Amino acid sequence: MNYIIFFLILMNMVLFADCKMSNGRTQVPIPENKVVSLFESGKSLSSHKIQDQDGLGTCYANATTAVLKSVLPNNPDVSYVHAALQTSTNGWLQSWSNGKNNYIKSDNSDLTSGGFFCDTVSALKKSGGACTVNHSILENKELMDSYVQIELMKGLGAYFDSVNKVKNDPAKLQKLKQNLAKVIDSVNMERTKVIQACQAEKRKDLPLKKALVEALSLEIFNIDFKDPCGKFKVQKFQEMLGSQSVITEDRIKLVIPPSIESEFNVFLTKNADIKSGLQKNLQQNKDKMLEDMNFQSTLGSKISEFLNNKLASIPSKNTNCPSGSPIRKIQSSPEELGSVFYSGILNQKSDVCNAYHENSAIIEAVKNSNINQCVPSSQLDEMLNALAPIMKVGETLDQSLINKMNNPLSQYGKQLKDFLLPGCMDKTNLISMNNISCASFSMCDKSEYLDMSNTTYTGPKGGCYDIGSARAIVRMKVFNNISSNRAMGISVCTAFMDNPAARTNFCQTPVQGVEGHSNHEMTISGYRCKNGKIEYQLLNSWGKYQGCPVSDGDKNSAIECSLDKSGNRDGKFWVKEDVLVDSTNEISQLVNKASP
Repeated sequence: MNYIIFFLILMNMVLFADCKMSNGRTQVPIPENKVVSLFESGKSLSSHKIQDQDGLGTCYANATTAVLKSVLPNNPDVSYVHAALQTSTNGWLQSWSNGKNNYIKSDNSDLTSGGFFCDTVSALKKSGGACTVNHSILENKELMDSYVQIELMKGLGAYFDSVNKVKNDPAKLQKLKQNLAKVIDSVNMERTKVIQACQAEKRKDLPLKKALVEALSLEIFNIDFKDPCGKFKVQKFQEMLGSQSVITEDRIKLVIPPSIESEFNVFLTKNADIKSGLQKNLQQNKDKMLEDMNFQSTLGSKISEFLNNKLASIPSKNTNCPSGSPIRKIQSSPEELGSVFYSGILNQKSDVCNAYHENSAIIEAVKNSNINQCVPSSQLDEMLNALAPIMKVGETLDQSLINKMNNPLSQYGKQLKDFLLPGCMDKTNLISMNNISCASFSMCDKSEYLDMSNTTYTGPKGGCYDIGSARAIVRMKVFNNISSNRAMGISVCTAFMDNPAARTNFCQTPVQGVEGHSNHEMTISGYRCKNGKIEYQLLNSWGKYQGCPVSDGDKNSAIECSLDKSGNRDGKFWVKEDVLVDSTNEISQLVNKASP
């Protein structure tokens, strides 16, 4: 018996021997299933609001501001838009007298795209300090449309570039302002119509848009976009829904055309028992149907019938999917379809006007309005691109923002900051960062092409650390920072998000055939021991759902999505140590020298 006990103890030691961290002096064993996270109650990120860079190339600023939250007194939510603009526009404060200057770069990217962790800290310190998110007109608000922030940055940039070109010609400048006034009048008129339509929608017994979106989403989320039959099905859905819907592997946005909603309403009317059952549940006990599996199944079968008929009516553009393939038809179970469809009705009943905040209907109506027929189409598009994201902030266009569009400042950079973050222009609103110091640690020698003032590297000249040394460095720095209630920034190449077997030698080796981001900044917010191996918690900046780079139904052996108490994704994920270290080119830390 003693031999058995000794053997089990020995095996346990071997199995979990790798779960050790270091403070630089001693090894600290981490028990199996031990989790240390800055999102725990009382820790520095416990109140952190999940960020969504939403198309902007600001990951460097997202990571920097998340770490700043963990370091600054009282752990404030810091504006990543301000951090990005302050970093990128330092060289864009020239006078408008130089007509060659543009907000939009030659590659059509906005000024916020691309940056580095410690450079962002330096730029914020130079500007007077960090600005909080309550001074941002869009940031950390619930955004109904995808890519709102990038639309705003590019739309405003292009508009102000046009203003710059005509600023010295009073007649042309006045004509541009008159055209802007026409577009705004048209926007307000169409918004009124939409609000009226919204009220009419609320009075309907069965609002169907959201319900159909939920049912279609259930089916589309399970499509393999790389499979020929999957592509076939995506093409069918895309043609069925029209150009306002976006169906790609990276982004799904479904807009139900009025014609399909009308067709489905007629279809329901022909199935009187189903329609009356839905109405009865809504009027008497809205949750009853969620418990009635038979009704759910019957409803789901009818939804499948309708969608299959729609798909069959669309000519096939893909000959690589056999005619007898099951994927040519709806594959979701009737019970699931019925459940999500009814939940969609409930959601639309509770806030039916959310669908109209996307403003797609308004934009199309404005383009076709007689008021705007004399506005050049390119100028109309430009103005709508600048106005549309502002419309998404609230129910009315902010007059102060319109005034800023008509009376731009004399310097680049300042214009965007004054428009997007007016409170951050007042230095009394900024949080001092005089006591904050930043340092980055590289895994490979970058001295030939980077300013090394804030970067440390002590490995072989012109080379890289070996994986074991790099692993030890990451463990020590993460342990010391997390133990001090501080998060860390990490710069990675993201091949591992697509292929966990990819090995890049600290991002020095390109990986063929791997799509997605090539370089990305995130935040290390914790660590744990799982199955005898260290794993790290990464905080991403792609929103709650997209924050974990594993799609529903996909598997990635290196990644585990983090979930909140309700079982929903929360913008974080756990990644295996060796995979992350191999994919890391730099880690960064902040220290508040004023802290005890």
